[in-house]
Amino acid sequence: MTAVSAPFRWLRSGAIGGTILALAAGAHTLAGGVLPPPVLMLALTALTAAVSAVVTSIRVPLTLMLALLGASQLLLHNVFDLLSNPMFPTAALVEPAMAHHPMVCQPP
Repeated sequence: MTAVSAPFRWLRSGAIGGTILALAAGAHTLAGGVLPPPVLMLALTALTAAVSAVVTSIRVPLTLMLALLGASQLLLHNVFDLLSNPMFPTAALVEPAMAHHPMVCQPP
C-alpha cells in the first residue's frame, strides 16, 4: 500500500462516503427501518467521509476495498437501527433475518 496524492482527493472521498451512506440508508429504509434524526445523519455523513478520506489516501487492493464496503454497510445498518430508536432496538429483540420485516402471516 502506497500513499497517493490526487488533486480532487477530498471531493472524491466525500462522494465515496456519501455513496456508502446513501446505499446503507436506502437499504435500511427499503427493509422497513427508520433512519435516525437529521443531526445524527449529518454526523454519520461526516464520519463516513472522514473514513473514506483515510482509505483513499492509500492504494488498497480491490478485495480489501470490497471488504471495507461490506463492513461499512453492516456497521451502518446496525448504527441506524440503534440510533433510530435507542430505547427499542429491533435487532436485539427478534431474529436478525426478521428485524425489519413485519409478520405477514401469523400462525393460527
